[in-house]
Amino acid sequence: MSSRFNGKVAIVTGAGSGIGRATALKLASEGASVVCVTISESGKATVREITEQGGEALFIQGDVSKEPVVQGVIQETIERYGKIDCLYNNAAITGDNTLVVDYPLETFNRVIETNLYSQFMMMKYALPHMTSGSSILNCASLHGTIGMAGDAAYSASKHAIIGLTKSVAAEVGHLNIRANVLAPGPVPTVMMGRYERLLSDDVEGLQAAIASGTALKRYGTPEEVANFVCFLLSDEAGFITGTVHLIDGGYSATK
Repeated sequence: MSSRFNGKVAIVTGAGSGIGRATALKLASEGASVVCVTISESGKATVREITEQGGEALFIQGDVSKEPVVQGVIQETIERYGKIDCLYNNAAITGDNTLVVDYPLETFNRVIETNLYSQFMMMKYALPHMTSGSSILNCASLHGTIGMAGDAAYSASKHAIIGLTKSVAAEVGHLNIRANVLAPGPVPTVMMGRYERLLSDDVEGLQAAIASGTALKRYGTPEEVANFVCFLLSDEAGFITGTVHLIDGGYSATK
């Protein structure tokens, strides 16, 4: 069993399901104390599984698009563990599948707040507690590197995350703190399921079409993405910062 994260403290937002949950479990299995943040009570199950396996974890419920919640997450983490070594900003929503001319402003704002503002605020308030060797990974998306009709809010938020992260990497590199972007392609998660249902009534047919668009002809798994997340957060990736990492089964390579 790897011990890459022994003695380290990691915050994972959106840790109740999918990639966030898989990442929290893997970080804990490799020695990290993991702060699992979710908007619902779903994170409780992640923490329970970690502790049942002998790991250390803390559950915090809250909407990280809200500044007081983010401040509370950081404060509670510091009170419990005294430091922050790794931050994985994973929480996100999809919004509507609607053309720009019909897109509700309220929904657009909510997507930007949840996907972009949350990551900005988590970094803003975590960074003062991060020291040399710490690392940040922000989750964007394949849709943060391409455009897609009907996906303007989500795609805009994910493109913006890339620019935000590169700026942060430039700001904190001299402190030996790293910041990178993960851009996943098709992975079976709760959020992906919602998105698929927005796009088509024939979800199985849509999934087959999406899978066929990848070079590997399949969806990835949350665990495969979590493996890469943990590498990028670990000291093994010590010379990697300010970069965007597609993990899409070759979807982008075939377009």
